Amino acid sequence: GHKIFPSVVSYQDNGEILTAYDALPYLNKQPLNTIYNAKRFIGRSLNDEDVKAYASEHPFHVVESKLSNYSQVGFQITAKGHKTIITPE
Repeated sequence: GHKIFPSVVSYQDNGEILTAYDALPYLNKQPLNTIYNAKRFIGRSLNDEDVKAYASEHPFHVVESKLSNYSQVGFQITAKGHKTIITPE
């Protein structure tokens, strides 16, 4: 087995969520619904200069999330035909 697992999550159109090695092939197949390097965004604001730089390097949509009492970074995905915002936490 593997001792190290890649930090990749892919959200499929049917609602299935793939992680680690199962999600890797979807970096190219479904780049808008496959999130990686999410740790760089944890606890940060969308106005942070580093976040802006990281966001421009990724194909998925980095958006503002207001799921809690404060504004934070979120990722917009489409699953089961609906746009959803998830957070890196």
